[in-house]
Amino acid sequence: MLVHWRVPPAQAAGWQPRDSIRSAKDYNRAMRHKIFVGYVVVMVLVFLVPVPTIPLAETNHVDKLVHFGVFLGFALLLYIDRASKVVWMLLISFAFAAGIELVQWFLPYRDADWWDFFAGAAGAGLGVLLVSAVEARLQRAARKRAHEGGDPTLPS
Repeated sequence: MLVHWRVPPAQAAGWQPRDSIRSAKDYNRAMRHKIFVGYVVVMVLVFLVPVPTIPLAETNHVDKLVHFGVFLGFALLLYIDRASKVVWMLLISFAFAAGIELVQWFLPYRDADWWDFFAGAAGAGLGVLLVSAVEARLQRAARKRAHEGGDPTLPS
């Protein structure tokens, strides 16, 4: 008995299995970029839209913690989106923190504050330190696997 194998329409049209892997990577890259851009848009809105001043937040410096946390997230998402070198991550994060404060200086309903910039820079700096520590640990593990004769690309 002769068996005829049917070629799936996608393969008949030139699709190959590796194309699905490539498209999955492109999809993941696009999603990471959308998440980063969305985060930046929310940051800009939060930092530049008029908000009522709460005296308790100013006396407790809660806004400094907000700047710290937001720029920590910015630095981490920038790395996930672009996998930039840590020096570029730091420079971009510092420039963005400075830019936010500079724009706030020109807005009559917002107050620019050097301490907000320093808090944002500190958060970005911690994000860069975390990325550097994780990268160093991954590189050490890859070197160790390579030294032991294993494939450094395989998970341990």
